[in-house]
This record gives sequence, C-alpha cells and structure tokens, in this order.
Amino acid sequence: MFKSEIKTWVRICIFNLMLVAVLGSLMRFKIAFEFPLFVQKNLLHSHSHFALFGWISFVLMILIANNLGNKIPKKVTKQFRIIFISSLICAYGMLISFAIQGYGLYSIFFSTLSIILSFTFGGLYYKTTKSLAPTISRKWFITAIVFNILSAVGICYLSYMMATKSYDQHLYLASVYWYLHFQYNGWFLFAVVGLIINHFETFNIYIKHEKIIFWTLAISCVPTYGLSVLWLDIGIWIFLLVIIGTALQLFGSYRLLTGVITKDIISNLKLNLTTKILFGISGLAFALKILLQTFSTVPAISKLAFGFRPIVIAYLHLVLLGIFTLFILGFLITEGYLRYSKLLKVSILTFVFGVFLNEILLAFQGILSFGYVIIPYDNELLLLAAIIMFTSMMMVFISQVVKNYKTV
Repeated sequence: MFKSEIKTWVRICIFNLMLVAVLGSLMRFKIAFEFPLFVQKNLLHSHSHFALFGWISFVLMILIANNLGNKIPKKVTKQFRIIFISSLICAYGMLISFAIQGYGLYSIFFSTLSIILSFTFGGLYYKTTKSLAPTISRKWFITAIVFNILSAVGICYLSYMMATKSYDQHLYLASVYWYLHFQYNGWFLFAVVGLIINHFETFNIYIKHEKIIFWTLAISCVPTYGLSVLWLDIGIWIFLLVIIGTALQLFGSYRLLTGVITKDIISNLKLNLTTKILFGISGLAFALKILLQTFSTVPAISKLAFGFRPIVIAYLHLVLLGIFTLFILGFLITEGYLRYSKLLKVSILTFVFGVFLNEILLAFQGILSFGYVIIPYDNELLLLAAIIMFTSMMMVFISQVVKNYKTV
C-alpha cells in the first residue's frame, strides 16, 4: 500500500518524536531555571497530546495500514492517505494551540477532530479488511481499534468539563486515567502485538497459546481500569472484579512474553545488537509494568503511588518510552523503514541511555519523597536526561535525511 512512501512517513514520525523531546526539555528547563515565556501546564498538555497523537498513535496507524500492502484499490489507499495528512495537521494544531492557550477553543477543536479521524481510520480499516483473507494479526488490530474508540470516552468528557468549566477533581482524574488506560493497555498493546504477529506470519512463525493470550488480555482490559481509580470508593464487588481482571492480565502477559521470547523465534528473526537491546528493554519494561499494576491491587500501595507525582510520571514514561517507543524504534529498524548506519546505532543507544536515566531519576525522586528526601540537583539531572533524548533523536532524524551516512 504505502511501500513507496513508508520511509517518508516514518521520517515524519521520527521528527515528531524529536518535537516531543523538545517539549519535554523545555518543561524540564522551566522547572530547573526561570523561563517565563510559556505556561508550564499548557506545555504539559501540548507535550502529552502530541506524544500520543503525533507520535505513538500516528505511527501505529501508518504501520497497521502499511501491512495491507497491495491488497486494496488505489481509492482506499488515497482515503488512508487523507486520514494521515489530516491527523498530522491536527497533531500540529494541538502542539501549538495547547502550548499557547491550554484547553481552549482551538485545542479542543483539534483534539476532537483527531478523535473523529481515528474513528474514521478504524472504520476504513475494518471495512477494507472485511473482504480480505482473515489473518491472526487482523483480530488484534481490530481489537486495538475498538479500545482506541473506547478510550475516547475519557478525553471527550474531559474536554466537556474544560469547555463548560464544570471542573471536578475526581472526575477529571478518572477521565484522564480512563483515556490513558485504554490507550496503553488497549490500543497501543493490541496494535503492537498485532505488528509482532504480522511480522511472524511472514516467517511462518506462530506464538503458542495465542488465543488464550488474546482473550485473557482482551477480557482483563476493562476491569483493570479499576486499578487506576482505587483511591475512589468503588465497593467490594467491583474491587473483586478488578482483582480477577488483574490476575487474568498477569497470566496473559506472562504467556505473551514466554510465547514471544523463545530460542527458535530469536534465531529465526536474526536481529542485530541494537534491535535486541531495544526489544529486550521493551520486554523488561512491559514485565515491570505488569508487576507494578499487580502490586497496586493493594489499596494502601495504590493510594501511596498515586499520591506522589514523580511516581505517576515515572510510570507513564515507563509505558510510553520504555515499552512502546523503544519497541517501535526496534520494529522500524527490523522492517528496514529506518536506514541502519553507525550514526543511527549510536543515536538509538544514546536515546536508550536518556530514557534509562530519566526513569531512574524519577523513580528515586518518587521513592525518596516518601521520606521527604531531596536528590541534589535532581531537576538539573532530569533536564540533562531530556536533552540527551532530544539530541539523540535529532541525530536519528539526521541519519535518515542525510544520504552521506551509509548503511552497515
């Protein structure tokens, strides 16, 4: 489908990831030093929305559609392309409008239109693939799209509260966590597993117990939302459903990791050192995420974790950067969508170091805050981590647009 232009789309995605890192660096600079030009809260909204709509969701839609290859007519290809261009415009619209006004007329307009476009993408993908030969990966992609639609309930209600000024702290947080939960554990996770399965299918490789993995993760996705709102009075019966959902999620995640990480699969894929590191860290981050979610079923631990902002930020970055961003970068290299060179290798590994440094600092900042202990120069060190991620991603982008860097 987009074989002739996929590398162009990927370069745009990498450029967007670089902009995400720019906003992250700017926020860290404002915390460490005086910089009155922007409002910190507005930058946060710009950073988070663009990270989701301009990077993760955008690149996933492109990769999912690209897997259709030449199986669809040019008319449908053009429709997908219009969705991508429109989504990109909306992402930049959110980048600018949120940074300037926070939640306002223009930012709500662009975010709402982005959601509508994601619905349109899902409908077009479903309609297009309905007449094609069924594949295992399609089941995961369709489920990912359903969870993406379900997640929009949270952001729509959030926009409603902001537009009507009917602000409620509990409903605000519940809406944010609803959106993030079904993005991270639904849309992102199922889309990524679908990409893995689709890649395996080209090598006639199949994950053991795939059906069990699919159903346990799909069924558990809804009740595990309760893990994000245990600070509410949810009642004993709902809490029991949360516990059951968490157990199913733990079982399904274990089966997924053990099904993907086998000697036969690793030897057949013939991954280079860089992709092995990216996939390895992504897998470890995923395992850590699931363990943290399991431990959070203890209400006292959950309330403690959600009560300290550094821990929440560390968790969100663990998921967005440690799991999905590192996986996608590895996947783009494996598929040949990123031209592999020494500059790319060094840049990617430097980015991994920045992610690791950022997580370690946030984790220690959160843990030590229990005892009201402050890490010396912690804000400056977090700024350094953000600059490392920005600089390394800029070098990744340069490695793709400058033709003098030969592949290795």
